[in-house]
Amino acid sequence: MMPFIPEELASYLIIVEGGYKLKEGAPDNVKKMFSAWVKEVKKLESEQVIIKR
Repeated sequence: MMPFIPEELASYLIIVEGGYKLKEGAPDNVKKMFSAWVKEVKKLESEQVIIKR
């Protein structure tokens, strides 16, 4: 499932093999927003139930 990406954050993200990376030179407020977003995504991932067949 694709996590919701805040519009203010999207232009500073780079898609990499393992997910997303923040571009170099991003402003401090964007760095804080990215850190909070990563924590939220990890929390949501930990709450997911994986069903194996």
